[in-house]
Amino acid sequence: AGNTGTATQNPSADCNVIVDTIPPTATYCVMSNNPTNVNYATTGNVVTVTVTASEPVTVPSVQCRNGVGALMTYTVTSGTAGSTSFTASRTVTGADAQGTVACTV
Repeated sequence: AGNTGTATQNPSADCNVIVDTIPPTATYCVMSNNPTNVNYATTGNVVTVTVTASEPVTVPSVQCRNGVGALMTYTVTSGTAGSTSFTASRTVTGADAQGTVACTV
């Protein structure tokens, strides 16, 4: 914007760029707050997905499919950008289909 300056060709330590071509990996565990069995959820139970990334990442999108393949979006409730650990949750409703929940992160 009309400002003058002096160009320099001597990079400092703060100007180095590291290229990382290996994508991070993520593992997750799905559990419910059902006091009888955390592997089963019924209406009103909260299903929690705990995500662990291999390196700091942005806040992930957590989506799961129910027993008939309907997509359910989970809300990330803990973890911030630059973290490796996140938690997402969703409350089971009477409209949810029975079956195993399969997630993608």
